[in-house]
Amino acid sequence: KQARLLRVLEVQDVYTKKSLANFLNKDVKVLVEGTSQRITDEGTTFQMMGRTDTNVIVNIDMDGSIGAPLDLIGQVVEARIIRAQRHSLGAELIQQDFQVQNRETFFAT
Repeated sequence: KQARLLRVLEVQDVYTKKSLANFLNKDVKVLVEGTSQRITDEGTTFQMMGRTDTNVIVNIDMDGSIGAPLDLIGQVVEARIIRAQRHSLGAELIQQDFQVQNRETFFAT
């Protein structure tokens, strides 16, 4: 039973990877939900975490140019996808003038 489950998860990972790779170099709107961290060999990067209108998790790198990144929580921002990871996307912020968008409107599009 365990072996079958592992095989299913392996197959699912292949399809998930292909699906997420389709987002690379595209600009998407992201509803920011909270904070995240990315740990690499170079150190820890502060990130904001959110979701696309298709419910894909996006981790947005914060480079320090945003004075109060926590103010982004609950807002819809525009981000460019730069990494397709195992179960999420990595992005950089490309929108600087933030406007609050209603959650229901965001997910209805």
